[in-house]
Amino acid sequence: MLPYQTHNEQGKVICQLCGKPFTVITPSHLKKVHSVTYDQYRARFGDFLASEEFTAKIKYGRVKGLLAANEKEIGEDIQIVDEPIIESDFNVSEILNVSVKDKDPMTKMRRLYLDHLRIQFANMRENYVIQEYALSGALKYEFITDFCDPVLKIIVDFPSSFFHNNDVYIDLAKNSKLKADNWMIITIPGRSPSLGEVDVQVKQAISTMRK
Repeated sequence: MLPYQTHNEQGKVICQLCGKPFTVITPSHLKKVHSVTYDQYRARFGDFLASEEFTAKIKYGRVKGLLAANEKEIGEDIQIVDEPIIESDFNVSEILNVSVKDKDPMTKMRRLYLDHLRIQFANMRENYVIQEYALSGALKYEFITDFCDPVLKIIVDFPSSFFHNNDVYIDLAKNSKLKADNWMIITIPGRSPSLGEVDVQVKQAISTMRK
C-alpha cells in the first residue's frame, strides 16, 4: 500500500516520500530532497512519476508549453526563475519509463513478462515493494517482488530467473507472513519460462485459490 494517493484531484502526481503534488517528479527532486535515486523510487513506489496532464500532453509533443506554464511544480521545493531544465536532471523518456536500458536482456525479459501479466492483471507492476506496518507505526516487514498487483494482492515471482529480486535480508518466514496478510503468491519455476508456462502456473494458482 502506498503512503499517499498517486494523484490528487487536479491530476498532479504525488511524491510518495513527502506527499507534495507536482507536474513531474524529477530525479533532481528525489536526489536533493530525499537522497534517493530515480530507480530506487520506482522500485519502491512504481511508475507514478508524472501528472495526468503531463502524460497526456507529452504523447502529442506538447510538453514544452506545459513545462513552461508549470515550472514551479516540476518536482522542486524551490522556485525556479528563468532557469532552463537541465537535461541531466530532467529526462522526458525516463519519466515515461522509456529507458535506454530497454535493450539489455534483463529489461527486455521483465517487460515481456509484465506486458503479458497485465493482460490478466491490469494493475500488475514490476519491482514492487510490499511494506506492512504495525498499529504502533513500526515496520513489520518489507519485501520486494518481481511482479505484483497491489490491488488484487497477487505476487508473481520468478525465483530461478536471472532477473529475480532478492530481499536485502533473508526472511525464512516471508511467504507465511505475506499469506497471513492475504497475499497470493504465484511462483513461476525455471530460468526462462515461456509465456505459455507462465499462463499454466497462473491458472493453476487461481484455480487452487477458488477451491
